[in-house]
Amino acid sequence: MSQLRDTALMLDEHGDNVGCAAAYEELLSSGEVSVEALIALALVYWETADSGIAAAQGISRDVEHHARRRLEEVLGEAVRRDPTSCEAKLWTMYCRFIMYDEPRAGIDASLDSPGRQCEGAFATMWRVGPTARSKVPAAQAILANPDIRKTSKGRYIASIIPAALTRLRLEDEREGR
Repeated sequence: MSQLRDTALMLDEHGDNVGCAAAYEELLSSGEVSVEALIALALVYWETADSGIAAAQGISRDVEHHARRRLEEVLGEAVRRDPTSCEAKLWTMYCRFIMYDEPRAGIDASLDSPGRQCEGAFATMWRVGPTARSKVPAAQAILANPDIRKTSKGRYIASIIPAALTRLRLEDEREGR
């Protein structure tokens, strides 16, 4: 791993989104960035573009708006570099789903497209719910892993899963299960 990548990871772990993004951008301009690093940068921008997080961290509106714009550009670059990357495509669709209310069906179809099963924390985060109760143990295992919260991507995933699990629990209670 390169020194820039190590620096970006350390800054991400410490919640320094602005410094982390700068380190990843420098890595990107050096040409030695992987699709994984592009996704990590995009999720740093995703977190930075969140108005509540930006306000809590004292991030200016200009930086917040820059993050929102760069988020889509960086995810687009990840997909261009590796059109077969399930994770890059899914994060792109997910961010568009959240930001622009695009249909959820595209994500559902991509997760289980013929010949490719998308796996990992993101896929589990998306799948856990009424139609995929079998993913509850995997979701709980993700939450039990303290390392998940070390990155912007992990913090986001760890923030979404509890809501899905709570929704399932409430549905069970309502239906007497």
